[in-house]
Amino acid sequence: MKKEIKKICEEKDCSISEAQYILREQKPKKKMKDNITEIKKPVKIIMGLTTNEISKLDRLYQQILLLRHPISEISRKPADCIHHFLRKPMALRWWLKGGIPVTAEEHDIFHSAKGKELDAIIIKKRGEEWYKEMKSRKFKIVKYINYKSVMRYLNGDSADYI
Repeated sequence: MKKEIKKICEEKDCSISEAQYILREQKPKKKMKDNITEIKKPVKIIMGLTTNEISKLDRLYQQILLLRHPISEISRKPADCIHHFLRKPMALRWWLKGGIPVTAEEHDIFHSAKGKELDAIIIKKRGEEWYKEMKSRKFKIVKYINYKSVMRYLNGDSADYI
């Protein structure tokens, strides 16, 4: 899978997230009876957002931060993607201060056993105050997120989305 993504990145001159999207779109759609292509999937809703909306917001988040910060914060090479320092809580998922521009190789390292070393480098660069803000936001209880609120925040028209 990684080889396919790298190949698409080289051929199309695009980011990893764009290549992943292209790869997903290339997969054949399921066929139903009488050779009819299945179009609709069951809609899963998470905290008021559909999975489609979450995907759109994730792509926009990547694009915005790569435009703002095109250089890796670790190696100073051109960044391929944005790593979520803490992704799991929805209060941090699209928080612009939580995104770290990295190369594809560095992103793989973040998700490996050596990831803690890179975490320490980022905390040192960004400071303890940033890390404390991340941790306090991590425990913010969010029950519902409005798609339009996140869009306004990512477009710079709002101070926050929660």
